[in-house]
Amino acid sequence: MSLKGARLGKVWKARNAYVFEVSGPKKFLITRPGGFYLADYAPRGMADGFSMFLRKRVSGKVVSSVGQHNIDRVVFLELGSQTLVFELFGKGNIILLEDGRIEGFLRRSKRFEKGGEYVPPESVNYLSVSSEEFSKLVEGKDKAGVSRTLGIGSLVEEAWGDDMQAFLKKVADDPLNPEEVEGRFRDEDVDAMKAEAEDEASAERKRMEKSIKELQETIEEYGQKSRHYRKTAEKLMAERTHYDGVLGKASQKGEKRIKVTLLDK
Repeated sequence: MSLKGARLGKVWKARNAYVFEVSGPKKFLITRPGGFYLADYAPRGMADGFSMFLRKRVSGKVVSSVGQHNIDRVVFLELGSQTLVFELFGKGNIILLEDGRIEGFLRRSKRFEKGGEYVPPESVNYLSVSSEEFSKLVEGKDKAGVSRTLGIGSLVEEAWGDDMQAFLKKVADDPLNPEEVEGRFRDEDVDAMKAEAEDEASAERKRMEKSIKELQETIEEYGQKSRHYRKTAEKLMAERTHYDGVLGKASQKGEKRIKVTLLDK
């Protein structure tokens, strides 16, 4: 991955991914569970608390190197005195180191704590061990156990068989095409954005339908009040002589108020 010399810019969260602006032909570095790649597109998102934390500390920093922990799904981005650690398994994690000490992280882990040293998960370089050693590593384990021991995630489904080591070596000799990786995740993001847009449109329709119903009820209520007041006014006008007499008598008695019973609605 040609990131050496690239300068980091803004950082934001987009669904299950974090996006870093970078200088270079590909303008974005995207990291998510199972993915760490450069792209010329950026999924829509917003700045959360952790991305703001990263912005303050790594924006403007220049990448000096990119590394990997053994052959596990852990990537190190060196930024001078700082290191960004990306764990791409499980729900994913991002850890920021300052002079080798943990300054902050996205998710807590039993393997490390703030202010301490970063401890990567145990992993085995299954490509370098002998076939006998490999057999001992996987002996008696189910798929989940083999996946944890070797750090291969869901690849264990494809590798499962009589000669897993040969299959894994073949996979290692045939690296992923960066364009295909970007394209696959782009398709996922586009589908997700379409689904989110449809959900937003559906929610907006429901809000509008509710508002229309409430307005209709309000109009009906005002209509009922209007009809009531009109009938009352008509009765008052029709019996004006009577009420004028009542008011006159009340005035002679020094009464300032009289009680009038209005029509029922």
